[in-house]
Amino acid sequence: MVFSPEKISLLEALLGDSSRVMIIAHRSPDGDAIGSSMAMAHFLKGLGKQVHVWMPDALAGFLYSVPGADEIRIYEGSGKEGNTVMSDSDLIFCMDFNKVERTGPMSQVLGATETPKVLIDHHLFPSDDWVISFSDTNASSTCELVFKLIE
Repeated sequence: MVFSPEKISLLEALLGDSSRVMIIAHRSPDGDAIGSSMAMAHFLKGLGKQVHVWMPDALAGFLYSVPGADEIRIYEGSGKEGNTVMSDSDLIFCMDFNKVERTGPMSQVLGATETPKVLIDHHLFPSDDWVISFSDTNASSTCELVFKLIE
């Protein structure tokens, strides 16, 4: 079950223990990566969390029309700062990718961090790198999963 009571309870506990949250999506982010990341960011900010959204590399210009996308930071060219944000975070949401390797230049640091990672994704064959995995290949998008999770 994607949203089992056990997973929801664990997520609530992680959120209760977290004040600084990082959100990361895959390399060459598309509309689903940006939309799901920003939806989660807005939700977490509403809970009073300090939220940092980082993408491995640049997003297409039209995606800046997504509310809040102008606050997204790009790891490529700012990796040192991104690594600091990652190490200072209490929790990391990994959006719209099934394996750490899909984050390109971020993958080595992301894979090695001890910070708890939560996956929200709809792609086949997710890895086991997550404290919690909300993965459903029957979902149309990661945005759909974020909507259901927030609901």
